[in-house]
Amino acid sequence: MKKENVFIGSELDRMLSQRVDILVKVSIIKHRKHWISDYIANNLSKFMGVDRLLTSNEVVDMLQISHQTLGRWIKQGKLLPVNSEFKRNYRFRRSDVLCLIDSKK
Repeated sequence: MKKENVFIGSELDRMLSQRVDILVKVSIIKHRKHWISDYIANNLSKFMGVDRLLTSNEVVDMLQISHQTLGRWIKQGKLLPVNSEFKRNYRFRRSDVLCLIDSKK
């Protein structure tokens, strides 16, 4: 019986590669919350900017009014949407809504 020389280098490389892939995935899962919170903290002005456009539902919630009241205010010119050519899906500037809230106080 002849003893064959077995070269285990390629098998070992494959096993190490799989191990590294697993460790990288575990590391990504562990750190993803940290990365997401860092991204939000660095880009908060994009999410909460003064001139961010708000939907009708967001405006109704912020002003604590009904959709009918919002419709009346639009007709009266008290609060004007940015895209007035559309009858649905109005968008309002956040700064306009905040000014209206300040004037209500």
